[in-house]
Amino acid sequence: MKDVQKLTLAALFVAIGSFLKIYSIQVTDSMRFSFFAIPILLAGFYLGPGYGLLTGFAVDTVYFMISPYASFWSLYTITTVIWGFSGYLIKKLHNRYGIFAFIFIILFTSVFETGFNTYANYFYGFDIWVTLVSRIISMFVRIPLMVFIMNLLVNKLKVIQLETMKT
Repeated sequence: MKDVQKLTLAALFVAIGSFLKIYSIQVTDSMRFSFFAIPILLAGFYLGPGYGLLTGFAVDTVYFMISPYASFWSLYTITTVIWGFSGYLIKKLHNRYGIFAFIFIILFTSVFETGFNTYANYFYGFDIWVTLVSRIISMFVRIPLMVFIMNLLVNKLKVIQLETMKT
């Protein structure tokens, strides 16, 4: 894929991810329910680890500029960026493990995100127990939905790619 195409696709993923992160359901001051990670995962999956990491960083930067809940390139940025690399890992494992690659990587990244962001909550002086409980509860809903959506999008986009290559 050419650099201009990759950059354009990355910008699209940043726009979608930023929209999903800004218009998420804010549960507490330090916790929200959102699917912003899906476009970042897709960036890592289709564009590679570098673009995935940069897409996560750009999404967090846009979020900081617009949202009253954001803090400037904080510890939370690390977990947003990690989603981009996780998309790349899914691609590497997808051919061999199929949907289990989605399940394992999204589960592992979500657990890491929850643990690391709980540490960040402690670091920034939030009540970690309230947010930890709400984060764990939201993971039970979010993880299966993310696995389903990612698997669906990757398989649908694969079909579209094959059809466009035939024409």
